[in-house]
Amino acid sequence: MAERRSNPSQNPVLVDCLNITSYLSAAHRVRPADIKVVGAIGDSITAANGAGACTVPGVAIEYRGRSWSIGGDGALESLTERVVTIPSKHMPIQARRLIDKMKNHPSVDFENDWKLVTLFIGGNDLCQYCDNPNKFDPHQYIEYIDEALTLMQEELPRTIVNVVVILNVPQIELLSSPKCDAVHLVVCDCAMFLPNETAAHLQQVTANYQDWTIELVESGKFDTKEDFTAVSQPFFTKTDTPMIPETGEPDFSFFAPDCFHFSSKGHTASAGELWNNMLMPVGKKRTTWLPFSDLICPTKEHPFIFTNVNSREDFELTEPPPTIKAAEPTSPSRAHTMNNSLTLMLLLLFTKMFIQT
Repeated sequence: MAERRSNPSQNPVLVDCLNITSYLSAAHRVRPADIKVVGAIGDSITAANGAGACTVPGVAIEYRGRSWSIGGDGALESLTERVVTIPSKHMPIQARRLIDKMKNHPSVDFENDWKLVTLFIGGNDLCQYCDNPNKFDPHQYIEYIDEALTLMQEELPRTIVNVVVILNVPQIELLSSPKCDAVHLVVCDCAMFLPNETAAHLQQVTANYQDWTIELVESGKFDTKEDFTAVSQPFFTKTDTPMIPETGEPDFSFFAPDCFHFSSKGHTASAGELWNNMLMPVGKKRTTWLPFSDLICPTKEHPFIFTNVNSREDFELTEPPPTIKAAEPTSPSRAHTMNNSLTLMLLLLFTKMFIQT
């Protein structure tokens, strides 16, 4: 994989972030600058299908370097595995492949590098729910996520997993035009032209997907190891379709030509929201999408990525475990930027390797 370097000193916010001391003692004491490996598993939204497309057929092309959850234009090798239209049942398989790639990649110090993995899945489940309610039942959906997280917990040392809660798929109906409606009837007909009762049921199923995901991740099940944790990031849960303030019409500029996937603008906005959610305490994370809002920087008072454990009021921020030596701050020369892209913004500036499956 090619590596491209940049000088983050041009951005004063980055300088502040880089200068915060890290203890590296546990998953609950990891600052963004300590992350060395970034990975993502999910579906075609994770793969950034259509992010740079100008036509509907162009949505078949993956623009993984622009992906909101991993990015890497100019620093990400093209991978061959496909994730288009994948439902949640593939998450354990993708988790297995991601683990194997990290183990075998020559540039990854598997045992010692801190890793950040983002899991985002569920859109295709909801888009097919009406065709097979039993197959895409919320209980089944949660079981697959549980299995994937358990596998990573068992086999990925020094890892934080972002579990991004599924967005409100029924909102797709607002992105209506002759072209969009034709595409939606093919890719997500279960969310289109529904009678009120059916629409209400799909909305409840979506809410179950969201609520049960948060319950699973915040249950404590994935906080039992010192060097692993999972954190729910809920910024999509109450997000509505972005509108043009002057007209009240949907802002299609956030979406690819199929009116379903994100455009580069949509990925950039989502990247900023993911970053901000990571730096908000559990229980106080933003649940709405505020495109291009101010980016949060870790503070000296709380320099760590927020987790279930370090979000508690009784968490000792100032006392690192006495047997762990403080790590040297990451050198700015190892930082990355994307090729003319803000995707994943500050987060990827602190990474040295990008892995997707």
